[in-house]
Amino acid sequence: MYYEKRDFISQDLAENLIEYYLNHNKSTFQYRDNFPLNLMQSTNKLIVNLCGEMYSTAKKIAGDNLKIDNAEIVHWPKESFMKRHKDYKTDVLTSILYLNDNYIGGETMLYQPSNTLVIKPEIGKIVYFPNAIVPHEVKKITQGSRYTFAIWYNKITSNSNDVIYNWNNI
Repeated sequence: MYYEKRDFISQDLAENLIEYYLNHNKSTFQYRDNFPLNLMQSTNKLIVNLCGEMYSTAKKIAGDNLKIDNAEIVHWPKESFMKRHKDYKTDVLTSILYLNDNYIGGETMLYQPSNTLVIKPEIGKIVYFPNAIVPHEVKKITQGSRYTFAIWYNKITSNSNDVIYNWNNI
């Protein structure tokens, strides 16, 4: 299963999200060779509204029994990449929103049993796929920097420790 939508957001909104990242870069951390900015506690209206839109689409794809596990804007500098992998077994779905495309490399690869999908980054394009089932990778960025807005989704469980971020009602 794979879902793609072009122009999920405008170029202006994508540029505003990159600017938000750059203005908060002291809050980033290094994960392998990329630099995520965690958004889970953000009260910024732009971030909250976008998370709500992405969450609504995710529920249409995978059902209402979803929660957002993590949300990040990620900076992928030149030479960064992510090897082929699957995410945590608790993950149900991930969404990747491309904020820029003025770099070389950085394609998202999805390895399905019958074929390999090469997802070319385009500003405003969003993709959803079952990240715990489908092996995927990010090809090396050979020129420029890649910025993405990523959300990972889990199923809501009966565990009373689950924290549900209901982005639709904030």
